[in-house]
Amino acid sequence: MSIEPTTVDGLIFDSTDYYLKKVRGPDDGLDRFENGLLTDLFAEGPSGIMVSDLKHKFYRKLDGLRNTVFDNLISRGYFNTRPDRVRKVYLSVGISVAVLGGFAGIFPGDLLSLSPLKSIAAFVVTGGIIAAFSRIMPAKTVKGAKIYQACRGFEEFLTRAAKDRLERMADKKLFEKYLPYAIALDVSDRWAKAFEGIYQEPPGWYVTPRGYVTFDTVSFNRSLETSLSSMGQAMFTAPRSSGAGSGGFSGGGSSGGGFGGGGGGSW
Repeated sequence: MSIEPTTVDGLIFDSTDYYLKKVRGPDDGLDRFENGLLTDLFAEGPSGIMVSDLKHKFYRKLDGLRNTVFDNLISRGYFNTRPDRVRKVYLSVGISVAVLGGFAGIFPGDLLSLSPLKSIAAFVVTGGIIAAFSRIMPAKTVKGAKIYQACRGFEEFLTRAAKDRLERMADKKLFEKYLPYAIALDVSDRWAKAFEGIYQEPPGWYVTPRGYVTFDTVSFNRSLETSLSSMGQAMFTAPRSSGAGSGGFSGGGSSGGGFGGGGGGSW
């Protein structure tokens, strides 16, 4: 898939849209989520689609894709129970305990050995603590914990990559090879900075906007982040009456959130 910025004429100011062009079929080795994402993206436009055309449409696909992500975490043995369900359980318990605090005042003070006001406060505080910690309650398996630590180590490599060391590496495609992971881990700005002046050819899957005389990784990363931000907003935009489109793909205890990801070679 290639990403092509397109200028859209406006009444006062021009804006930028993005054309997602299907170059070929999915690469071998893509997982269910990646295959599903590509299939859903090009469901209405087999050869390509404008990012703006995803608004009010693509949000219907999000629940299915989200379920695929969590199912992958289970099938790969990283979690025993879906993290989103564990969070919901603890959040529900916390809210229930806090609500019960509202009724604590009806009990006689000597029954709870507390005044009604203190009883209410105790319930509300306890429920609030349970709800606040619900996000970190999903427990990884041993395998999941090892993968998480490996991700953190890889994140440190992407963050601390030294320019002189990168220049000595034989793989000239290293920048774009690991860029999807840098985006997913929110360190793409540092990864791009490390390659400034080294990597001078734009990736074939991204058509640089007009006006680019020479290629540099920092400017490219900013342009790519803008296009991905526009894509994410379009994907999650639902009609106001639907009440959908909120939420996201924040990972179940994994490092890095967001919609990005990598692997498989082709985007």
